[in-house]
Amino acid sequence: MWELSTENEITDCAKNIMSHLLRSNAQMYQFFDLLGLSDRDILLSSTFNRQSANFAIVLDFVLTNLNNEAQKDNPPKEVFQNAEGHDLWKIMINFIIIQMRLGYERAMGGGGQNPPPGTPIPSPRLGICENRFIRRESARQELEGRSASIGRQRSDKLMLTENLNKI
Repeated sequence: MWELSTENEITDCAKNIMSHLLRSNAQMYQFFDLLGLSDRDILLSSTFNRQSANFAIVLDFVLTNLNNEAQKDNPPKEVFQNAEGHDLWKIMINFIIIQMRLGYERAMGGGGQNPPPGTPIPSPRLGICENRFIRRESARQELEGRSASIGRQRSDKLMLTENLNKI
């Protein structure tokens, strides 16, 4: 479904994640030099907007290419130049995984009914999804492939039922 997201949705998602991260970890305030600012001032700050725009680009790239790169080995020492950045990325990714798990449980009718604190953040449109058409086309083809597969499975079941009825 990520491939079908619009630029605004990706940008809003990144801003929401960044605001949740800031609220859940004091280390983030210090790292991004946002100590002492109110929530409103943080949302309006150029630092927050710049960092969330950068995060949107990274998040879009990672989620778009996740399946392609999942099997490759990417040692942290080669990917991350400094240890502080590595630790921060671990915190951010862990947060995303937890939120994905909560969303899955909520969608399946399980626990996690209450979303974590935080509100959507309005944002100007950013040009972060230059490959949006390619992603949408890829998602459309995947959905068509799934539909065709389901159709084949149904026809196979009908043939099996007809053959059993003949016996």
